[in-house]
Amino acid sequence: MIEAFRRSSREQRVWIAIMKRGGPKSRLDTQIQLKGAPVGVFERQFKPALMEAIHVEQAGFRGQRLLIADDLIDDKLGAAHLRHRYNGADISPFCRLRYSRYPRPACDGFCDFLWMVPATLSLWDHRKLRMLDLLRWSCDGGDDEVSQAAATHLVFAEADAMLHADG
Repeated sequence: MIEAFRRSSREQRVWIAIMKRGGPKSRLDTQIQLKGAPVGVFERQFKPALMEAIHVEQAGFRGQRLLIADDLIDDKLGAAHLRHRYNGADISPFCRLRYSRYPRPACDGFCDFLWMVPATLSLWDHRKLRMLDLLRWSCDGGDDEVSQAAATHLVFAEADAMLHADG
């Protein structure tokens, strides 16, 4: 996610989605030759994991966010392994944000992974400036992109508040 954010430019923004699959070789869809149709005309059937990801994405949450299903966060992942310590506060990158929208019911059971939170505060100002660049550039992409960038900026603002809260 950091790399997609870093590579975004005024000319091109990068978006990604991550979801649980059955394994590295499992397919997200199947193709079946359509009966009575010419050879090569297929019916595609999407796997439930892909349909859930599309449903969540289409539900109306906005921004360059990484939502993760609560049931994918186990003790090892959610514990101190990925936590950061700033100004005496212990920050987990997995949290349900207070001000960023989670459309119901599609996003019930999901939380944000705060991918933008760096391991050290010295990197934070650079990432915030990069976010401001993306916010400015979004004007070139029209109203929908401005809406996406504004929602991403809100996530950054929430992360910033957590990073600078008194422990």
